[in-house]
Amino acid sequence: LAADIVNSQADEIETLTAAETRLANAGVERGSLGLPDHMAGMSGDTDSLKTVDRFDEAFLKLMIPDHEGAVAMSKVLLANGQDPDLKAIAQAILVAQEEEISQMRSRLGVDAPMPSEHH
Repeated sequence: LAADIVNSQADEIETLTAAETRLANAGVERGSLGLPDHMAGMSGDTDSLKTVDRFDEAFLKLMIPDHEGAVAMSKVLLANGQDPDLKAIAQAILVAQEEEISQMRSRLGVDAPMPSEHH
């Protein structure tokens, strides 16, 4: 699962970084999507993974909210975006990360949002 995440997100990050540069050059202000900052990326303490006893569980508990943020941002882009390349990657992110969220929840043995998920 982690290898799949690395592979899929490496391409996404490259595409999104290029798009961010294009948008910044066009004068689009960062944060103008109308999405709360806490949903715009990894918000957990990734350094805690270095010393955690139950690494796999801690990894999943950090990754699920991160993926949920990506899904939420993708939905906003699909609803409001104009750039066809960004809309295509948003759709790909939506499909891939919803599947990964399902796999991660299954591995944790949970179907509903975890108590720490307050979006």
